Amino acid sequence: MVRDSAGVEIVEHTAAYIASLPRWTIDTVPLVHIAGDAPGNAFTNIRAVAQRADGRFIVVEGRAREIREYSATGVFERQIARGGAGPGEIEYVSRLQLTPEDSLIVFDYNQRRASVFAPGGTFVRQVTYPRTSDGSRFRALGLSGDGRLIGRFEKSVGELVATDGPVTRIPFAIVRMATTSAANDSASPGVVDTVAVVPDLETYPTAFPSEGKAYPDIDFLIFGRRTNIAVANLGLFVGRNVADEIELYHESRIVRRIRSGVVPGAVTAVHREAVHAELRELVAKSPMPPAQKAERLDYLLTKRRIADVFPFHETLTAGTDSTLWVEKPRLHDEAGRTYVVHDANGRAIAHAQFPARIVPHSLRKDRMVGVWLDSDDVPHVMVWKTVLAR
Repeated sequence: MVRDSAGVEIVEHTAAYIASLPRWTIDTVPLVHIAGDAPGNAFTNIRAVAQRADGRFIVVEGRAREIREYSATGVFERQIARGGAGPGEIEYVSRLQLTPEDSLIVFDYNQRRASVFAPGGTFVRQVTYPRTSDGSRFRALGLSGDGRLIGRFEKSVGELVATDGPVTRIPFAIVRMATTSAANDSASPGVVDTVAVVPDLETYPTAFPSEGKAYPDIDFLIFGRRTNIAVANLGLFVGRNVADEIELYHESRIVRRIRSGVVPGAVTAVHREAVHAELRELVAKSPMPPAQKAERLDYLLTKRRIADVFPFHETLTAGTDSTLWVEKPRLHDEAGRTYVVHDANGRAIAHAQFPARIVPHSLRKDRMVGVWLDSDDVPHVMVWKTVLAR
């Protein structure tokens, strides 16, 4: 580790060092299993899972619009929130956050607010997201320890024009916003500090077909690059996917740069066929009429663009033990996830590879809390111990 002229820590790795890291996976027997098909659970669409310091689980069931709490052994204890627009009620939960004091913060994208619940589950207050007059959208990423809202402002893309134009990355701003709030009241946005301006995902203009007509739209590039962000207790990890570098921000200042010598691989014909096979399967399962299925499949197989090179990373996740988990690109959502794990100082310490149909929700060096989809696509909440791969 070295420091540059601005005092920023530089953590560099060679490709050979990354390749030599030990490999982790999960034990075959889960430590905890909250069955999605058990009486009283009826999981259908789990939006988020978090685990408190004492082991209790918070589960967001999206279709039922409920936040449920389970004991450390997986026994249902209470409903924290239900669907609705009133104080303490939810509509579409985008993420959960647990504070060091064990309060629960629920970010509701549709209702543009963050609701705070005490460790015992009692609703305390809410913070609303600001409205803008220029067509920008605000997406919350977290609430900092000093009470400031962390999020991203996205500009409207303007009028859509159907062309075969180039792939572009529209910039957005990562911001910290002071707020004021009271119990059961909405908050007033305060001073907005810009942390960074970064490029969004790679998109391109297209003509999207629907019932024999083509409509102007914007589509995303398959395997395209995007800026990934992870909220940590003391800062933000930001990876722009334009270089093998991830930046750690404390407030509005870069304090660390993590670099890897690994070069992304090419997207081959085998990868493209795997993508097309998945698209065929998705369309086949769709309830659309046959003519509409044929129209949609033709667009997906002939008009959807696929990148020539994989991005450096798929997602960034801040572990609950101050680790950073950098996910490698994957072919589709249900594929097994693979990560390079970094310790609290930014040094890479391991590869972690998890089986297919498992979505991690909370990560740390010794265990993973995630959702497993069974053969009937029923989600189950599980905790697995992390072990060395054989």
